[in-house]
This record gives sequence, C-alpha cells and structure tokens, in this order.
Amino acid sequence: MLNDVKKKEVGVLRKIRARLNIKSAALFKVIMAVAIGVIAILGVVYVNVLRSEPAIIVEAAAPEADAPAPYTTTPAAIIIVYVSGHVYSPGVFEFPRGARIWQAIEAAGGMTAYADENAINLAAEMADGQHIIVFGIADNMPPSSDGATAAVGGPVNINTATAEQLQTLSGIGEARARDIISHREARGGFANIEEIMNVPGIGEGIFERIREFITV
Repeated sequence: MLNDVKKKEVGVLRKIRARLNIKSAALFKVIMAVAIGVIAILGVVYVNVLRSEPAIIVEAAAPEADAPAPYTTTPAAIIIVYVSGHVYSPGVFEFPRGARIWQAIEAAGGMTAYADENAINLAAEMADGQHIIVFGIADNMPPSSDGATAAVGGPVNINTATAEQLQTLSGIGEARARDIISHREARGGFANIEEIMNVPGIGEGIFERIREFITV
C-alpha cells in the first residue's frame, strides 16, 4: 500500500514537472525545495501574526436601566444625631439634611413631663454629629434661641474638654472634636474662645451657636 502511495506522489510530481516544462530533475528538486520552504515560512509568519493580534471582545449591550426612583437618598444627604436627656427613647437617629430639632425629639419618643421645652430651640436645623440634649426644668438652663446644646454643669472648656464633651456642643461632631483637640495641642491651647474659629470647619455660624456654652 505504501508503494502505491509513493507511486502516486511520484506521478503527481512528474505532472507538475511536465507542466512547468523543467527537463532537469535536479533543478526541479531545487525549485520544489524552495517552494516548500517559502510556504513553510509564510505559514510560520501567519501564525505569529495571529498570536500577536489582540483578541476582540464584543460586549453585550447593557440592558436599559430602570427609570430612576422619584426620590433617592445619598450618603451626603444624611445626617446622624444623638438625642438624650428628658426624652422617652434616647438614641442615635438618621435624618435627611435640613431636618429640624423637633423631628429629632419626636423620633426619640417626645419630651417627658420633666423636660424644659424652653431650653432648646425646636425650630433650629440639625447638624451632622450633633448631640441634642433635652434638659429638665430642674436643670435651670437659660432659654435657647439657636438650638445649641451644652453639657450639664456649666460651659465646656475648649482647652481641657475631651472629644465626648466637645461633641455636646451644637454642630460639633466627632471629626470636628478631633480637629479642635489637634489644633489646641499644636498651638498650646486657645487664648480666647474666638480662636476656635481658626479650626477648619468652624466658622462664625457655628461659633455664634456655641459661644455661650464654651470657655477657656
């Protein structure tokens, strides 16, 4: 059977040689060897080109998104406050930015019978990180016009107060309390209460809300 295959191959080569009109067998072998070599080189080049070309990935079209909800609450639109004192359910609550103190009081179950509602401005806007303290009538706190809160026992000394004590002030959350402590440690304390406005994030608005509740 192998002999038949070889005979067929020889016959094919003879036909090719006859068509090319090449009389010399040696010349024909050289031409065939060159042709086979060229074909082999072209094959190698073609394979390498295919390997070097980046694959083309066809991404399926993303499905159309559903229509956006009419109201979406993002993290930046949320504030967190702590309500304590003479309320029925003190705790930490979340509100949309711009909410008022009366909403925090309601979320905490409302004021008890011992609360002094004149000591806090229910219409004041809440600040993120604020500690809202509802004082009792027996605490004898002065009436509040701006919703500011202070710790029971007198003004907060901004040169010695802890981060927790500073957070009892209106508009002073955890981050601002840390900034106040870092600022006073770097400069050896505050010479007067007005210098607290040198702390980043504390402007005249916050200062006016807490000036009656701080000291040095």
